[in-house]
Amino acid sequence: MSIYKYFSEFLKRTIIWDKVELSTITNQELSSLTNYFKCEQITSFLNCDIINFDNNDEPVFYANEYVDTKFIHYQLIRQKKY
Repeated sequence: MSIYKYFSEFLKRTIIWDKVELSTITNQELSSLTNYFKCEQITSFLNCDIINFDNNDEPVFYANEYVDTKFIHYQLIRQKKY
């Protein structure tokens, strides 16, 4: 069961939006990442701090995720119309 369904069904709180803050960190800065990701050298990670809110704009839960950057690719295409 997804956490969103769990909160909705059992806690009667429907998550409708979230705030995500992205930053980077290395396993040298946070040593616990070395063991968890089994790093053999200095590695960069994408850090996602996430706060999920319900329909009353109240925070429901907080998540902190680390993503090994060798498994993610980000591309942005922007176009301006004048």
